[in-house]
Amino acid sequence: MPENIRPGRARARTAAAALGAVAALTGALALTGAPAASAATAPATYYVDCQAAGSTQTGSQAEPFTSLAKASSHHFLAGESLLFKYGTVCDGSLDIQGSGTSTAWNTIGAYGDSSQPLPVIDGGQDIDDMSNPSAVALKNVSYWNVRDLDIVGGYWRGLWIEADQPGVTQQGFTLTGLKVHDQANRPRVTVDPTTGKITASDWISSTGGVIVEPCQETAKIADVTIDDVDAYNSHEVGFQIGHAEKAVYDATKPGGYNTPDCHMGLTGSTLPPKDGVSDVTIENSGSAFNDASGIWGSGVTGLHIYQNDLHNNGNGLSADGHNPSLLNGEGAWWSNSYDVRATYNHSYANKRGGGDGGGIDADTYSTKSLIDHNTIEGNDAYCVAVFGGRDLLTSDVTVTNNTCTDNGQNPSSQSQGDIFTWTAGRNTTDPSNIQDITVNHNTIDRTQPGPWLMSQSSYLPGETSFWGNTITHAVPSKLVHIEQCGTDSTWAQCGTTQPALNLNTYKVTGTGAVTFLVAPYGSTGPGSDSAPYTPFSTYQAKTGQDPQSTCTSASSTTC
Repeated sequence: MPENIRPGRARARTAAAALGAVAALTGALALTGAPAASAATAPATYYVDCQAAGSTQTGSQAEPFTSLAKASSHHFLAGESLLFKYGTVCDGSLDIQGSGTSTAWNTIGAYGDSSQPLPVIDGGQDIDDMSNPSAVALKNVSYWNVRDLDIVGGYWRGLWIEADQPGVTQQGFTLTGLKVHDQANRPRVTVDPTTGKITASDWISSTGGVIVEPCQETAKIADVTIDDVDAYNSHEVGFQIGHAEKAVYDATKPGGYNTPDCHMGLTGSTLPPKDGVSDVTIENSGSAFNDASGIWGSGVTGLHIYQNDLHNNGNGLSADGHNPSLLNGEGAWWSNSYDVRATYNHSYANKRGGGDGGGIDADTYSTKSLIDHNTIEGNDAYCVAVFGGRDLLTSDVTVTNNTCTDNGQNPSSQSQGDIFTWTAGRNTTDPSNIQDITVNHNTIDRTQPGPWLMSQSSYLPGETSFWGNTITHAVPSKLVHIEQCGTDSTWAQCGTTQPALNLNTYKVTGTGAVTFLVAPYGSTGPGSDSAPYTPFSTYQAKTGQDPQSTCTSASSTTC
């Protein structure tokens, strides 16, 4: 499988060399009889070389631990370090015991010759071997730096930060210079023997590269920084921040939405708290070639997704090795969260599975989302989506200064356009809405069919501004598609507020008629698919939309 490597890797390796040198010096002093007072005040450093011979295994540099089992049996005191030798390969799982403090963090890192490969912790990649649920696990501990490791496999997860103590907050985690990839689990699919079509596929949450989640309703995790980490070739996600309650995994039944071993025991439609995880930054990192999402946040407050490369996620191979998983790809998305900022990311070439396949998505029951200055291109579906569902409100969303180029690569998703809003609130059984959304100053270059804006949403009164955007469309025809609320029973819960478009600049580079759809769902009247508005001036006059916007085309000075 392909690997996701970025320029930041060398920077991390240089820093690791410095750390290793300091650690080696500390160990050397201990071996040569450093003064007792110094030894007493300096936190201990323990070393791991899984290719070393010897049975003593004191953890010194001369007598290192030679297995992950030995390292996992040690209880670490505040300020202590566990360093793996560059070039070593350790099979099994590392389960950390003990915490640091706010003034004396603990470290897992590397030592020795940094020109050698990163130390490898291999949790196993056998799809039939579930003996190591995670390659590295930090459960109910705090204040750990984890850096400069190649974390391979683990059945469900590569690196798992977990909390399940009621009322307790685990805090202080920094991950940097890591590669986390190739977990063993793959989604099972059910294939109709007659048609050859996939009829069911596993959606297994809490699985993937880096998983940070509480597994008890009042347990919390706070203050997490992920910097210069590559997560790839994972099922289901590269990075998962927070918890989404799903059914208990049943190994005998493929298909469905489930979780292997992290359950809050919530009843009915109760969602996990929005602040189960708080104050998280993912920056300067990469997430690619994962079965589903690059980054997923759920039940998180204060998530900043900054300057990451998120690409080729979605629709990976299933457990049978040849059928696709049909899992929906996303660069980044979040739901049931508060205060999420996605800024200066590059999200591209993400794939549609059963759906989605877009760049960035602010999803159900999220409040205060900022999607700003991202470059989003070549995705199967939309550039940016804002969704609502589960009887809940998605609110306070700002989409600004993004560059959307050549999205809509999959014909099945082209109707979603570049900016796609959708709610399940258009029927009586699942009323949901979007409130206070601003989409402005985005640059959209569309080379595929489909509108720049597809609005299929129920909006509550408030800000619904879609203004100041620059849209270049190489395929004339539909530029705007707004499904207004109708009076039929399937739209009984749809509010009357609609998006307000203005001060947009439309440039049509292809030739042919330009159309605008603004009509109730299912309508065949004016503004519908059957009778779209054209030209631009008629659309303005009949709908009141885009009153101060301009539209020019290659075939004339107006559209």
